[in-house]
Amino acid sequence: MDITRVDLRPILPSATIMVVTVTGSTTNGRVLTNREWQITEEACDLALELDGARRTIIDYVESRMSFIAPNLSQIVGSATAAKMLGAAGGLTALSKMPACNVQVLGASKRAATGFSNATAKRHTGYIYHSEVCTRAPVDLRMKIQRMAAAKCVLAARIDRAHEAMDGSMGHKMREEIDHKIEKLQEAPPSKTVKALPAPDDAPKKRRGGRRCVGWLEIFPLIYFSAPLCVCVVTLPIKGFYAKIFAFTFTS
Repeated sequence: MDITRVDLRPILPSATIMVVTVTGSTTNGRVLTNREWQITEEACDLALELDGARRTIIDYVESRMSFIAPNLSQIVGSATAAKMLGAAGGLTALSKMPACNVQVLGASKRAATGFSNATAKRHTGYIYHSEVCTRAPVDLRMKIQRMAAAKCVLAARIDRAHEAMDGSMGHKMREEIDHKIEKLQEAPPSKTVKALPAPDDAPKKRRGGRRCVGWLEIFPLIYFSAPLCVCVVTLPIKGFYAKIFAFTFTS
């Protein structure tokens, strides 16, 4: 059997399909015996039966989500809500989980296949691929995923307590998320242009200010003017030294 002609897309992701195809076409193995081939076919049939049973259960839960978790279905949709319940182990288990774990429910694990993971989105689960996130711009989806995960936990706790069974609380939370998306997409406010002050050509009043006031408090004017009055007027000095003494104080 040529493995390159087998369509593996319904059961395997694209990266795993490439690994299986390259390995099957290049490996020089031996032919399986009838007993080994029979065991392999039984294992494959069992895996397909289990996958079919899982899909049947999820489809049934999805059809009953309006009665099981109406508020959670209002936020992320019935299909995503059913997958989240299946991954968490039920509504009670989902209501007890923190929001940081809810947002990674259904996240694909990193496979050590040797291929580049540069384009792979990490920490993205069922909520990231739901309608509430896909309708938002790509650069805002991680932020919306965190916000929706927190709302999903609150909605699961409301559904667990059998409150608001008409889905009104979930509808209100979904409107809050949509309003937040619109708010994040708005353009930032433009900078306000301040008008220049009116020109003032009048000369400014220049005063001494506090510095001169403090200087005069330390050195009052009387300390400079008193020696001049006393020495020049009252000192009984005559001759050449009297002229020099008077000139020193007056200058």
